[in-house]
Amino acid sequence: MLIGPLAEPGWDVPSTLARELAFGHPPERLPYLPSADFYGRFGAAIAHFEHRSDVTLVRPDLTQCQGERCYYVRDGRSLFSDSNHLAGAALPQFQAAFAAALDAPQAATER
Repeated sequence: MLIGPLAEPGWDVPSTLARELAFGHPPERLPYLPSADFYGRFGAAIAHFEHRSDVTLVRPDLTQCQGERCYYVRDGRSLFSDSNHLAGAALPQFQAAFAAALDAPQAATER
């Protein structure tokens, strides 16, 4: 089972946004990555692993990316605990992706 990719912000989302809000500053960074940027970077890798029969690909991007944006913040809450780790409180949003992968037949375990 391979998990990923995920659009990582590269900046400490909760700390940065909390400081900006606390001091009344408008956000300086976008709380999302344009989907075109994400799929431009990872689209070929996703396609490669989706077509392999020996790997089950779990795609958190299908939860994180909606429309033209891959969100770092949803419903006013950070999906990240820092610059590149999902927040524990955000994990239930990704549960369906993992449940579907765990229910899928695993070619590697059938050998």
